[in-house]
Amino acid sequence: MFTQISMLHWVDLAKRFNIHYRVRLTEHGDTDWVKPFIDKIYTLTSLNRFNRDYITSFKNVKNVAFNFNINENSNFELIDGITYTISYSGMLDSNYTDLPGYLGETIFTKNITKRLLLSSTVIRSIGNLNYIVNHNMKHASLYSVEIDDSIFCHFIEKSPNLKSLELHGIILLNGYSFTTIIEKIVKADFQHLNHLHLTYLHTQPVHFQSIIYLLNNTRASDVNIEFKIINIDSEEQVLKSEISNPHITQFTFYFLKGFQGSSSENIKDFHFLQIWKDKSKLKNITVNRDIVIYVSNHLEEMVSLHSLTISEPYRSPNLYINTIIKKNVPHLKSLYISDFFFDIIPTISNQVLLSNTHLKLLSLPHVTLDECIGLLKCQHPTITSLHCEISMNDSSILVKSIQENRTLTSLRVLCTATGMNIDFNRNDIILNVLSTNRTLENFSFVMNSRYSKISQQHLDDFNKVLSQNSVIKRINTPMDTSVEMESLHKLFNKYSIST
Repeated sequence: MFTQISMLHWVDLAKRFNIHYRVRLTEHGDTDWVKPFIDKIYTLTSLNRFNRDYITSFKNVKNVAFNFNINENSNFELIDGITYTISYSGMLDSNYTDLPGYLGETIFTKNITKRLLLSSTVIRSIGNLNYIVNHNMKHASLYSVEIDDSIFCHFIEKSPNLKSLELHGIILLNGYSFTTIIEKIVKADFQHLNHLHLTYLHTQPVHFQSIIYLLNNTRASDVNIEFKIINIDSEEQVLKSEISNPHITQFTFYFLKGFQGSSSENIKDFHFLQIWKDKSKLKNITVNRDIVIYVSNHLEEMVSLHSLTISEPYRSPNLYINTIIKKNVPHLKSLYISDFFFDIIPTISNQVLLSNTHLKLLSLPHVTLDECIGLLKCQHPTITSLHCEISMNDSSILVKSIQENRTLTSLRVLCTATGMNIDFNRNDIILNVLSTNRTLENFSFVMNSRYSKISQQHLDDFNKVLSQNSVIKRINTPMDTSVEMESLHKLFNKYSIST
């Protein structure tokens, strides 16, 4: 994000070198300063009310983003050539707020909404549900929304160009089951849909066959589904089903526990990967619990698998994670081990890691300081990105190891300081590392803000270090609106460092 000063500096550079650019404007107070580039503003964001005169003062604006809450009221008008992004959030408790009528009509009866985010609201009725098709609607996310079933079905049927659809905690008011909604989503046959996330955790069951119908027919490549209760006709129906959909490349696999209609032991630990007929198209998957065992046994079948995320393993995680690494399959480039709910924190030895010559990214939770230093010192020949979380109260050994590493181009460390006598500062660590290391292009060292204070000496040292390091391109900075942080951002802009 540009400051006013840096933006005006950019405008001068763009004119000088004849660079074409577009601007997304997020600040809407005093806008006199935008006059030098007003014709380059194509998007307005973070507006909380409709103001036709203000919007039309930017003659090249194509999209306007509004953030509404329950205390705001406004009216929309159709402005030729402009589409809207609409976000509305009601009360964050069990008493959801009715969606204002003017918003309902704008969203569901006009062809002007491009992106939609609704949360904690109730949609009971729309005055005139016409048959206008909203060709502009590309992205829709509904969280904790109670909605009339006819309105929802109308929305699905009249938004043919959806690219992204997320439904979490939807409650249908008039009797349709979520099974019917799934079928309507499939029958809509969205030609451009690539992102489909459905979460339905209410007590009303969803039928297993409708889920299989969805997974076999959606065109989305990124699919994530979760249902609390699943109705089945028989154990055989589950085990003999097949999923065969070459469009799905990204999926989260978990154990389906909420079967209703059978208590058989044979489907107690059922997951969709068991009936995934062609695993060769999967590129990015997340698995939890002991599904990692299944993956380790079928990894060779997943010839396109590029990224694997493992969460919540609870039986011998080291054994199966090590097996995956040692198989050294050439297509697997990224391995993320999640930090949620581990019964046993997995560790990976340098010997195991060095047996793999294809991994490029490794992300680990809760490693010890010694383990982190070991990873840095092993100088792995192919791993160029490392993410880890550590606890420490002395930074000197870690800093030295990062300084001496010659293989990583990206390093992200989340540091939890331990003990009361902490004598290091985040900025000192970054400065010491970058004064010596000449391979890191992206460096993130995240700590509690109390250890991230910026002094004038830090600013002077950053100026000196960055003037001598042409490799670093990105440095993570904490959320901080202080004058010192603004000065640091200006300094980073000077050396073309992003944050």
